[in-house]
Amino acid sequence: MRKRKKRSGRKREDIEKKSTLLIEEQVVLSQERTALSFMRTGLGFIGAGIIILNVFKENHVSNIFSWMLISIGIVLLIQYAIRLSEYRKKIEKLNRELENK
Repeated sequence: MRKRKKRSGRKREDIEKKSTLLIEEQVVLSQERTALSFMRTGLGFIGAGIIILNVFKENHVSNIFSWMLISIGIVLLIQYAIRLSEYRKKIEKLNRELENK
């Protein structure tokens, strides 16, 4: 009779760590998609503000409203561009950890 060798728990731990890292990467990628959609919304605000400015040139209320839209769009773009760079750094870090395992 042959004796069965016990599989080391180390291999199982490595697999669990890799799967955990992959799950974390999926979460970060979904956050990145959300950031990109907010940036797209910001571009939409800017575009709507510019259109309102061009259509209603003489109306002061619409000028104020359009500049508010443009400002909100710029804030969204800047805020989520910063978040997007943070998410990309997290992904690079997770990929390095995954390669080391």
